[in-house]
Amino acid sequence: MKRTGQSGKEFRQSKLMASAVIVFMAVTSQGGAPGGDSNKTDNKIPVQYIKEDSSHQKTDFQKKAEEAFSGSSKNNIYIDWYAWAKIDPEAAAKWAEKLPEGENRDSAVDQITTTWTKIDPAAAAKWAEKLPESQACRVVFADITAQWAAKDPAAAAKWVEKLSKGKNRDSAFNEITALWPKKDPEAAAKWAEKLPEGEERRFAFYQIASQWAEKDTVAAMKWAEKLPEGKNRDSAVSEITAQWAAKDPEAAAKFTGKLPEGGDRDLVARSVARVWARKNPEAAKAWIKSLPMNGIFKMATLMELTNEK
Repeated sequence: MKRTGQSGKEFRQSKLMASAVIVFMAVTSQGGAPGGDSNKTDNKIPVQYIKEDSSHQKTDFQKKAEEAFSGSSKNNIYIDWYAWAKIDPEAAAKWAEKLPEGENRDSAVDQITTTWTKIDPAAAAKWAEKLPESQACRVVFADITAQWAAKDPAAAAKWVEKLSKGKNRDSAFNEITALWPKKDPEAAAKWAEKLPEGEERRFAFYQIASQWAEKDTVAAMKWAEKLPEGKNRDSAVSEITAQWAAKDPEAAAKFTGKLPEGGDRDLVARSVARVWARKNPEAAKAWIKSLPMNGIFKMATLMELTNEK
């Protein structure tokens, strides 16, 4: 499982750069429907913006939305979804669902969930689950997870676990495993240890090892050493030692040398040597030569280090 595509923040910025804050257009002056051809707009007709006003009247948004969909207004109508969601997210969401598929709907959904999550992440998440899967929706799931994790990572993680398998869940899972370890690696680790065996658990262990090692290599290694033997432990130890080697290759090498002999230790040693060789290739090769390793594997590792440039 890998992090792919734009982050929620990058996606939202690109939308705003492309169309500023104007996200929904009903071309009523030419009898068009919401999402119609904007090229038919008469530039002489004044534009009405539905924005948050001092009175925060929910009915203002409702009235303008009805005008846009019914075509009763003579002007082009633009809806500020951020403002509407701030005072009545459920109503804004209901109207956004009526938009035809496309960038206008994607932008509306993105803005509503961004605002709604700040107010009530659980409610925003529940609504998002009903949305059809798409690239834009995956960004929405990542955004909800990121905002929720900043306030209550345990609650966000619990929601992610209940999501149906699919790309939306993958997007949310990527986000929680990337952010929670930065905030509280120990809590994230306890959560990951309870996940069922599989790709998600392995990915969570890798993410925790990576983030924790950046923060506190020694603490991360103590955690990894206590994990049950297996691929999860091997992956975590390998990632931590690689980062450790980047900071202090001699300390990482000393630790690796104390690991039980065998194929797993050899793989970790190669990982450390690769990183060490970037700073001191001769020292890295000398260390590999001193280790009791599988002869063929040792030779291959030394050849690899010699060829490193």
